[in-house]
Amino acid sequence: MSKGLVVDKTDKHGNIDTIVLSNVKQYLLQGKCIILPVDGIYSTAALLTEDNYLKFQKQGFTDIFVMIKNFAELERCSRIEKQEYDFLHRLWPDDVYVKLHSMFEESFNTDFYYYIPKTGYLKTLLNQVEQPIMYSFKSDRKSKPYYSVTDLKRNYSRVADQMLIINQYCKEHLSPTFIDIRNKKIQIDSPGRVDDEDIKSLYYL
Repeated sequence: MSKGLVVDKTDKHGNIDTIVLSNVKQYLLQGKCIILPVDGIYSTAALLTEDNYLKFQKQGFTDIFVMIKNFAELERCSRIEKQEYDFLHRLWPDDVYVKLHSMFEESFNTDFYYYIPKTGYLKTLLNQVEQPIMYSFKSDRKSKPYYSVTDLKRNYSRVADQMLIINQYCKEHLSPTFIDIRNKKIQIDSPGRVDDEDIKSLYYL
């Protein structure tokens, strides 16, 4: 892996240099894995394909998340009912990852946590690649993510072909909240940035 693509910080809308972002896009479209920060948490990311899913599994990533650009894409990726749909409209763009029944059982044999990112460069990236992006923090969501460049390169160099470093994110951030709403009720799988009771109050409106 090269020294990586380095950006000091995003602009006020969360965007980065267009040339750097174009490089990230090209790596993804070539079927490669790249390390990048997802709303403050460094992750290994790739396009949502069977080949990439198998790569993640072989590297021991047990919690895999799917980044989508909008609700239309969510409907194509998951089996979602009106109650869940309305709840997510009330919930997002808060930092909450939501597990839903997947439309990809034959390809992946699992359900994913879904998330619509807030950061500008991620929104642009999703629009440019025109498909969902899968990613994972570490071997599981309860493991502490890496933040220093040294740790990122040492621990991710074998699983990623490139790295996007945004210096403002090279410090510890609280993880998002993880919830599961697949069984017509809400389950908090892992507490995080958004208060559990606030989430529940939105679900039971």
